[in-house]
Amino acid sequence: MKTKIFNFMLVFALVSIIFSGCKKDISDNDVTSAKDDALAQQTFDNVNQISDEAYSTKTGLKKSGGAIIGGCANLTLDTTVVPHVLTIDFGSTNCYCLDGKFRRGSIVISFNGHYRDSGSVHTTVFNNYFVNDNQVTGTRVRTNNGKNTAGNYTISYNVNASIILANSAGTISWTTNIVTEWIAGYSTMSIWDDTYLITGTSSGTRLNGTAYTKTIITPLKKEMMCHFLESGTVEIVRSNKPTITIDFGNGNCDALATATMNGITYNITL
Repeated sequence: MKTKIFNFMLVFALVSIIFSGCKKDISDNDVTSAKDDALAQQTFDNVNQISDEAYSTKTGLKKSGGAIIGGCANLTLDTTVVPHVLTIDFGSTNCYCLDGKFRRGSIVISFNGHYRDSGSVHTTVFNNYFVNDNQVTGTRVRTNNGKNTAGNYTISYNVNASIILANSAGTISWTTNIVTEWIAGYSTMSIWDDTYLITGTSSGTRLNGTAYTKTIITPLKKEMMCHFLESGTVEIVRSNKPTITIDFGNGNCDALATATMNGITYNITL
């Protein structure tokens, strides 16, 4: 059985990072904002990896991703309660994890079935959880909606979270509401034939106070065999800033995309 699904919040990290490809027309504040987004998305991507690793360790299922926890956390899986509870406790002092980051506090996941099971809901919360002294707060809910009218499984991701940076450097806040449609590879044992279509929105406030909304205008296509998004468009609306539209192409597996702002289209490399 496959034990991990592509982390679709990385979609918005990719969208953020491309700002740096248009430096001539985008300010240093925009580039800094992209880094803020990338930090937030990477933090939650790591939460996914840690959760998968912990569950695999406790159940004996083979891990599908790289190890992060090492010997840093005490893992508890309680299946006598409904929903079940998986607790990943890094302790009250920083521990140096295998990915080179210091962590303390705990991640708690409540769930009523495997993410592949129709109707299953996985809710993640944080108890005094810090990464490199940045505190992570909020919730993430992952819901398997079952099959849609096309006969494909869909999974919803809803995040409402913040990162309170160390040394009173400020707070990054964001919400994400994404639906992924699993259009190929669901019935096989390998993750490498999986293909997804991604829709939804993300919004929040960056360290500089800029509010933004990112909306997927046409579904983003992700094949696990490809390192890049192959098609789809995203619109980024920022307060007191020009709107940017990102086009990831027509289906080719490459690092090329375009960004359009103020009627001018730029070729960018992801």
